[in-house]
Amino acid sequence: MKDSNQRYYAWDYRVLRKFARHYSTGEVIPEKLVESMQGARKMFAATDLQRQLLVCQMFAATIWQKLCQEDPLSLATGTALRTKFLEHGGAKDPTDLLTDLVGDGILQSRDGGIVPDFTSLCDELKLEECGQEHVVL
Repeated sequence: MKDSNQRYYAWDYRVLRKFARHYSTGEVIPEKLVESMQGARKMFAATDLQRQLLVCQMFAATIWQKLCQEDPLSLATGTALRTKFLEHGGAKDPTDLLTDLVGDGILQSRDGGIVPDFTSLCDELKLEECGQEHVVL
């Protein structure tokens, strides 16, 4: 994730005090304000984690249905997982990894970003109405 370091640097008072100043007085951001902001941020950490998990489940369900469900122990399935997905580690863009593994459609462009296809997860959970328009990430 490109912004993972930014998450930490942008919330550390030692970093913020170097540049975060009041627009008219030039006064450095108060440490108590940063602590308060950090508290508010932590309040929503569970929601952030849940969203990251919901997305992981969507990818896992799609990979299972499109690649593994028919014969999860086949040589072809194992080889595809190893050569198209696992062996690249962090050296290849995740979007390319997923598309190479299961084909087009696992990710869809929407509102200037990408959203995972969650029809496989909806099928797995036996949800009858599961349209892409309901996704909020």
